[in-house]
Amino acid sequence: MTPHGQPLPLPRRSLGTTGLLVGPLCVGCAPLGDMPEAFAYSVAEEQALATYRAILDGPITFLDTAASYGDGESERRLGLVLRERGGIPDGFVVATKADRDLQTGDFSGDQIRRSVERSLRLLGLERCSCAICMTPRRPRSRRRWRRAGRWRRCGGARTRASSRISAWRAARST
Repeated sequence: MTPHGQPLPLPRRSLGTTGLLVGPLCVGCAPLGDMPEAFAYSVAEEQALATYRAILDGPITFLDTAASYGDGESERRLGLVLRERGGIPDGFVVATKADRDLQTGDFSGDQIRRSVERSLRLLGLERCSCAICMTPRRPRSRRRWRRAGRWRRCGGARTRASSRISAWRAARST
């Protein structure tokens, strides 16, 4: 703690080649979307909101969320607190996911764009720091991700990333 009772900031490092600076810890927001089927416990809305407020007041400045967490509850709840605070605090990184349609399995470029647009609506943001594409292990996924890039050019996210990449690519990006 600082002499004024504030938490000490965590050291920052580059997130691969994205240009984003993040601390060594990231808060995964899935449980705050009230997903008892996945975590074997429920999180009431007021408890989730209090947790988000505590996170925004603490030293961890990297949050990972997705519209698929609790069918949007994680991002809706985080969005409520972000609106209370006037947006994403300076120095914070909010990463969301670009994901397939959970009902149909559609993973087209249009679906990726719809997924990020839904996240932005739930979060109450015009832009987020980063959108991570939850890529399937298929070669066509790269083409889909490039086609979906139109939402980024329209201001959807500051940067984009891909999950489930090979270890050598991940190591090369650090």
